[in-house]
Amino acid sequence: MHGVLHFVTTYPDRTLDEADGAINAEGLGLVVINPQEPVDLRVYAPDGNDTWSEHVKELQIKHPLIIFSKSYCPFSQRAKSLLASQDLKPSPTIVELDQRTDGPILQAILARLTGRRTVPNIILQGKSIGGWDDIWDLHQDKHLKGLLHENGLLVGGI
Repeated sequence: MHGVLHFVTTYPDRTLDEADGAINAEGLGLVVINPQEPVDLRVYAPDGNDTWSEHVKELQIKHPLIIFSKSYCPFSQRAKSLLASQDLKPSPTIVELDQRTDGPILQAILARLTGRRTVPNIILQGKSIGGWDDIWDLHQDKHLKGLLHENGLLVGGI
């Protein structure tokens, strides 16, 4: 999970299909991704910087909350709105799958890793906490703020 999270946060302008359906990764050459199979971690650090303990720490601090979304999806819009109302620091990192050429590949990888095939797919400290219904239930039960705070986010909103 941390590999794909590192890739989308550290290399936002790169895609897993950027070279005629493949990605050029240092030490591997051109790699075609099969989202149904495990992906070599070096693919997610295509520049060759594979110091994963540092990458995981950076994710925990800078990107503790990542929302995989589709810009037109009403459930994604509701989730982003609810989380925006929490005035979180750091702000959630939003990855709009419909605005990336590798969106279907990423969504299939996320489905394999998290068991969730739909968006939004909300990732907190490297683990999926579900989608819109799940965070709405947490909010209604007054558990959302505590969960976010316990996982390294400053919560200041409603």
